Amino acid sequence: SLSSLRGKVVLVHFWATWCPPCVEEMPVLEQLYRSLAGQDVEILAVSVDEGGHGVVDPFIQRNKLTFPILFSPDRSAAASYGTFKFPETYVVDREGIVRLKAIGPQDWMHPENVRVIRELVSAK
Repeated sequence: SLSSLRGKVVLVHFWATWCPPCVEEMPVLEQLYRSLAGQDVEILAVSVDEGGHGVVDPFIQRNKLTFPILFSPDRSAAASYGTFKFPETYVVDREGIVRLKAIGPQDWMHPENVRVIRELVSAK
């Protein structure tokens, strides 16, 4: 649960393998994840693929993704956030408050995006 990550900055990212912008964005999220390793940041990518592990696991292996991938094939997790388009990402601060909602693909390595995340990490 997200509450178990309280004290960390969390990117909750809703995506699917059938979504071309989502597929393009995943390597950038991996790059961000690796660049912030050891800091109080977590990425939770929530797949809404109906095929679950059978579809997503090969994608994870091909793209060498190391951040946590969760599954919500019925899209209930996305619905709880009010998400209906993909990709969509929520940046949650250490207190569990959504500080940024990004609709559509983002360049998470863009200096402005990295700055926002680092500022949330440094706010204690």
